[in-house]
Amino acid sequence: KNKKQKNSPGKNMTNNGTMSNNRNRTSQQIQTAMKKLYKPILSTIGLLSIMIERIQNLVQMVQLDDQPLLSITSSALSALAIDPAPSPATNAGYCHLIQISALEIVTTIFKRYPRHRAIVMEDLFPLMLKLPTSKKSMRTFTISNSSMPTSKLGFTPEKAVSSTSSALINGLPQNCIQIITALILHLIQCCVVMPLPITENDSPQEQPPPQCQSSNCSLPRLSSGLKDCHIISDFFTSQILQRCRGGSSSSREFRPILHNIIDDLLLVRIQPGYPAAEMLLLSLCKRLSNDLLRCSSSNIESNSPNAKSASFEPTYLAMASDIIGKICADLARNL
Repeated sequence: KNKKQKNSPGKNMTNNGTMSNNRNRTSQQIQTAMKKLYKPILSTIGLLSIMIERIQNLVQMVQLDDQPLLSITSSALSALAIDPAPSPATNAGYCHLIQISALEIVTTIFKRYPRHRAIVMEDLFPLMLKLPTSKKSMRTFTISNSSMPTSKLGFTPEKAVSSTSSALINGLPQNCIQIITALILHLIQCCVVMPLPITENDSPQEQPPPQCQSSNCSLPRLSSGLKDCHIISDFFTSQILQRCRGGSSSSREFRPILHNIIDDLLLVRIQPGYPAAEMLLLSLCKRLSNDLLRCSSSNIESNSPNAKSASFEPTYLAMASDIIGKICADLARNL
């Protein structure tokens, strides 16, 4: 007859302790190996920043074809989706520097090559779904009183780390916004051009103002230098609101993104370095109020046979009312 041998409790405890020690030793060895692996990689971040600056100079000075431009833009936008929160403090600062350099490259391409502006704006919306959503890593772009990127204003990794621990106003960082909001503002502002004199052939039906009808008035009539800015602002507004309509899962993802962008715009609205924030808020208010009026008029004239129904989701209408109320409350508070 075979006798079954039973293990004693002391022997089981010894085996469990040995296995846990082996696991701890293995995890320590893995961490040591990963540190050795990441150390030479992180040492190349300075060279990467220099390379990004050289690429920006290349874009500014040399007329490039479409394929390399789109490749550079795609690579620069992908750098904005990096989450610096899990990294150590110094590495997170270097990550911020790379993101700001990538922002400058996209802005330069957007300004120099108008034919690619629609493509760049379309690429922003898939990027919004990849951005970090944690409060610690959501708003990492330090705002200033100038529209110049912070890397040109003595921005260092230490400042990047300390900027995330700033005071809060209404639950938001006082001097930090999302990197995607900063990119949108820079893209709108880089479209400003010098106003040009209007000739009679350009606008034959337009009458000069009354104060300039006299013969003593010698001021030239100038065209608006903000035409392209309004086009980009209206395009972004229409595209993001179109993605917020409906009851699909993507619309439910874009609505909190829009709320976060509006919080950033309200934060920098009175900053002299970001005049595009007020333009974008005005465009959003016009679109949202138009949708609310269309929905209200369609409900009133629903019995009319020729009435065109404007169907919107109740959640979208609630979002529109909430956004308009938030903007009006902020304006009233700063009067």
